Amino acid sequence: MGAWSDRTYVLLKTATRAGLCFEYPPWWDVEALFAKHARWQVALSDGRQALLLSWAHLLTWSKQEQDWVEQVPQRVPPSEGRPPQKADVLRALQQAQWVIFCEGRVWVVPKEAGNACAIFRGPWWWDRNTLAPEYLELYAARYIDTNNPFWMDSVRLFSGDEARAMDKVAREGYRAYCREFFGRGLRRPEIQEMARFSRALKRAEWVVIYTYEWESGLD
Repeated sequence: MGAWSDRTYVLLKTATRAGLCFEYPPWWDVEALFAKHARWQVALSDGRQALLLSWAHLLTWSKQEQDWVEQVPQRVPPSEGRPPQKADVLRALQQAQWVIFCEGRVWVVPKEAGNACAIFRGPWWWDRNTLAPEYLELYAARYIDTNNPFWMDSVRLFSGDEARAMDKVAREGYRAYCREFFGRGLRRPEIQEMARFSRALKRAEWVVIYTYEWESGLD
């Protein structure tokens, strides 16, 4: 029997110093990339348009070269990029789990946590019992089906500002929910995890929530 879990990536404002944020490479045709993956586009609350892709949209393994190569639409005629610049971009993409395109910049969300990215389970306190209607609507609107052929996986993208606003409402809602339905306050592990998440959000540029199905072993 399948069960669902959330894995949340909080990409921090330090991503640029960590080499995980850079300007659109001049040899990439980003307009063509947006058009090719239109259903992965996100209209942010502040009016910006972003594109969220997985690493598999941008990299492919070359048997001939025995290495990873970009599979991004190229400009025609292709713009020349300096070899070190191309190597830096390829190196950054190989760290990626998710990649965000927005207003001339590429943001790489790495597979593993580090100085520029925090990774969490949940946030389990973001749900229909704790979020105000406008945030439930926003959460639902950000749903992107990954089209996994084996599992029902989805992903959502939020700006740092959006995530901070949602988390503030959800934490208050979860406290109220616990009091009303369980007659208790927050437990210490809950307080600690919510605080840890809140600290990361203070420095967040982007938040990606990946909801994935897995085999629970329960019938």
